[in-house]
This record gives sequence, C-alpha cells and structure tokens, in this order.
Amino acid sequence: QLAQKITQSLKKPDKRLFLLVITVTFIVFLFSSDGHRHTFDEDVANQEGLRIATMLPDPQFIPGESRLFFEYPELFPPEINTRPICEVGILCSAANIGHSLLEAPIIFVNHNLHIITDAAIYERDDYPSDYNFVYWKNNLNPDFIFLELIFGPLFSSLSVGVFFLVCRFFELTQKTSIVISFFYAFSTLTWAYSQMSLNTIPMVFFLLLGILFFAKFTTNHKNKYLIFSSLIFTFGFLVRNDMILGIIPIFGLLLFELKNNNKKIQKFISFVTPLIFVYIFNRLLFEIRFDLGSQPFTGVPNVAAAAAAPIYVGMAGLLFSPGVGLFIFVPILFTVFISFFDFYSKNKKFCLLFLSIPILFVIFYSTLEYWHGMVSWGPRYLVPIIPFLLIPLGFTLEKRRNKFLKSGIISLGIIG
Repeated sequence: QLAQKITQSLKKPDKRLFLLVITVTFIVFLFSSDGHRHTFDEDVANQEGLRIATMLPDPQFIPGESRLFFEYPELFPPEINTRPICEVGILCSAANIGHSLLEAPIIFVNHNLHIITDAAIYERDDYPSDYNFVYWKNNLNPDFIFLELIFGPLFSSLSVGVFFLVCRFFELTQKTSIVISFFYAFSTLTWAYSQMSLNTIPMVFFLLLGILFFAKFTTNHKNKYLIFSSLIFTFGFLVRNDMILGIIPIFGLLLFELKNNNKKIQKFISFVTPLIFVYIFNRLLFEIRFDLGSQPFTGVPNVAAAAAAPIYVGMAGLLFSPGVGLFIFVPILFTVFISFFDFYSKNKKFCLLFLSIPILFVIFYSTLEYWHGMVSWGPRYLVPIIPFLLIPLGFTLEKRRNKFLKSGIISLGIIG
C-alpha cells in the first residue's frame, strides 16, 4: 500500500526513471556483493532473523539459563557471562527488532526454497590469494549467504531510488536528479555498505522515505502524508535507534509548519502518537526479552567513559581522519562548502533541516568512546547523513555553469 502511494504520486516519466534507478543500482550492487558478513553486529541480527523466520529458538537455548550472547561461547564463556537471562528463546538477542524483522522474510525464502545450499564446498585452490574468503564461504549458513546477497543491494538501491524522488520533489531536473543519484550510489559509502546487512542500510531508506512524505506534507498539509511519515520514522526507529537524531529536527520543522495551521493540535497528535507508542513498545520489548532481575545488563557502552571522550577529537576523526574521515572516504562531499549556499537561496527551511541532521549525528557520535565504529569501511555511524549533504549539489549543478567546477565535481566523484 505504501509503494502504491509512492507510485501514484509520481508523474509517469518520474515513475519510469525511479524504477530504472532502482534496477540499475540493484544489479550493480548485487553482482559486486561477496555474499558474506563483515561484522559481529550483522551476525547478531542474522541469528534472530533466522529464529523469527523458522519460529524456533536456537538449539543451544536452555530456558531459564541461557544469557544474552549464549550463541557465542568462545567470545562470551557461560561461566563469566553476566548478561541477563533470556525470557524468550526466539527473541534472545541484542539486535534491533525492526532489523531482524526485515531480514526474516529473506532468510525464510532461502530456508524453504533452498536457493543457496551448503552442498558447494570451496577449496583453497579455488582462491589461492584469499584463504579467509574460502573459510567464510565454507562456514556460513547458506541462509545468511542468501541474505547478504539480497539485503544490502535491495535496501541500498531502494535508498538511491527514494533519493532520486527527493531530488525531484525539490524540482531538480530529471537529468540532474539522475546524475547526483548515481553519484550517491557509486561515489559514496553506499556502494561499500551495499555488501553488508548492517541496520544502517535500511535505516537510511526509512529516513529518506519519511522525509519525502514529510516534505509532501509541507506543500499541501494533508494529514495522510504526516501520518505516513510518522509511521515510517517509527519503524525506522525499531530498525536503528539513532533514527531519533533525524526525527528531532523534523519535529522542530513540524512545529514551525503548524504555527499558523487551523488544525495544529490534530496534526500534532497525528505525528506524535505513533512515535510515543513505538517508544513504549520498544521499552516493553526489552522487558519481554530479558529477566532484568537476573543480572544488570552489561552489553552497552559505559556512558561515563563514553562521555569522557573529548568532542573535538571525535569530530575531527569522524570528518577528516585518514582512517574513518567522512570527507576522506567521500571526497565529493567537499562540495558542501558551496552547495549549501545554493540550496539556501532556493529552500531555506529544508536547507536548515538538511544541515541540522548531520550536525546532530556528528555531535552525538563525537562524544562516544567508540566514535570510530572500527568494524567496517569508513565512518559507518555517519552513513545516514550522506544523502543530506549530497542533495544540495543538485542546486549547484543547475545554478553554476562553470566547466572547471563541473570537472572538479566529476573528479571528486571518480576518486570516491
């Protein structure tokens, strides 16, 4: 129904281009995927996704005894694992429930149709330069290989498609919208993260989609767009909790939009109610998952230690360090020092919104002890802000006809 609403609101040429952008990027992402996970975080969600797909707990689960991360005895030996005891075997996980629910249908398909099986064994001679790759292939659950092949490419290509629609909402030409959509797909971290199943990937999709519906609301103030955007944001929050960093500035813009609206209370309630319910649900789910009286939950970062990290160190590292710096890994974003001025002259309120979302993300993650997120390519915590830093480039491309500038932008895109 949501997809139908999107396609119905599109002009016919935009609909075709939207589908073309998704198809092209999905094919590229799919055939460049290596089909194996990259981080521990991915496996945590994979395991819960499998249990939801099969509606069976892990065979090692012992009711009343198994604690969080019991599936990893090598990393968390039972005799020293002080994490809480799990109440529900299927939901015994630290993964975000929205993330696992998105993975479950893909796992379900392979689990029942056996598209990829464990019949194929790879020999070291097949990949003499990468024995680690052979190890991964021979040890991964085939359901997870199928998941890795589909999940990242699917949600990454959907994000690019919605990115194109957001560009068209701001009345950028079809040509410009396609150009920066492909910049977003192939010159940023999007391509690298399309090979993963981290919850950052679908979160970007839901954040962009929610903003698209919210943007439509600002033009006609129809309640249905506001409700759709709120529902999308709420599910995005269940996928990844830092969605709240995107919701906060949008809520601020909503208050501004409702200032002179005759039905401000009704519209305010329409937006806020789903957010409140999903927050309560998220808290209740935590209590359903674990026996909180068994032991204090120790699986989250120490807040005091995290807050002790100097914010300037995190900011400099996240933006400019050679290991994870956003501008180092995505050089085309250097254009923000020009593009946001062009964006501001066209649309002040959304320019401020698109600035506030990255600022909140950078400030929040700069204060954390583990701001670098060193388990993946580049600054993984800042992946959600890339679209908002790149969309203003469309206004620069249409306003400035300088060939030297365009050559520089293309060069930055190629480097990325």
